[in-house]
Amino acid sequence: MDYLLALDAGGTKISLASYTPDGSLLDEAVHQGANFSMDYDRALHLVLESASAFISRHEGEVLFIALGASGMRGCGRADDVQKTISATFHVPCRVVDDGMMGLYARFGHGDGILVISGTGSVCYGKKGGRYHSVGGWGHLVDDRGSGTWIALQAVRAMLHRFDMCRSATDLDRAVLDAFALPSPLVLPRRLYSASKAELASLAPLVEKAALEGDDEAMRILLDAGDELAGMVRQLADVLDMDRLEIGLVGSILDKCEPVRRRMFESLPGAVHVDCTCCSATRAVVPMYEEWKGSYDTV
Repeated sequence: MDYLLALDAGGTKISLASYTPDGSLLDEAVHQGANFSMDYDRALHLVLESASAFISRHEGEVLFIALGASGMRGCGRADDVQKTISATFHVPCRVVDDGMMGLYARFGHGDGILVISGTGSVCYGKKGGRYHSVGGWGHLVDDRGSGTWIALQAVRAMLHRFDMCRSATDLDRAVLDAFALPSPLVLPRRLYSASKAELASLAPLVEKAALEGDDEAMRILLDAGDELAGMVRQLADVLDMDRLEIGLVGSILDKCEPVRRRMFESLPGAVHVDCTCCSATRAVVPMYEEWKGSYDTV
């Protein structure tokens, strides 16, 4: 059976899926991930390798490939990647960043805002033929409300306590244990060599502490919700959206109830939030329809 191939490439994993042209899911797989803006060559190699392995185990022809990749906007080489994939597999291809992939998956050809908060964070919006994004500039300067942001807020609080000769909290000790470190004095060196995924893996420790009564940890989570809501409001202003149709993606919004609840509370009343699970790979169907429509009119 001929099929459409979608790849959702993040820093942690590459999710692959095949669909019929009318949108029925056929198969799925997961491979090791990489971020294009942090290691372009490695990310491209892993995408090609995972796609090749996926294609080789299926009968039928690939009609179209869609890739949504973390860091694609930052590296500025979507056209290069698109040409490489098309030449490698002799198939038409479209390459976008992971946020645009999620926007297509959630809303198809319709309007809406996609809020992504996992390892990093970004908001994507579409109104008519106009697209815009807020955030997504990386954990060194942005990624507000993300797992990495939550983790770094906890680290900053721990280092401030250490500077002030205050007693370490249970969360402080949990963070040090997670990195197998004896003291905050050696933490910065470990942080600067850590990947975004390693940093974000500390976020569940913050949530655990918050649910166990750590007021400071809870404040970090509530602040994360406020940050995400602020990004939504900024995007809605730019796109002049009165009623907000919002989709949610990412482990923080999926699993961390205090962040999600606070974000809802901080948004205006005219909001419809879609919390249903929607795989980003489903974007290949409307993207294929757009490509086929433009091709048919040539």
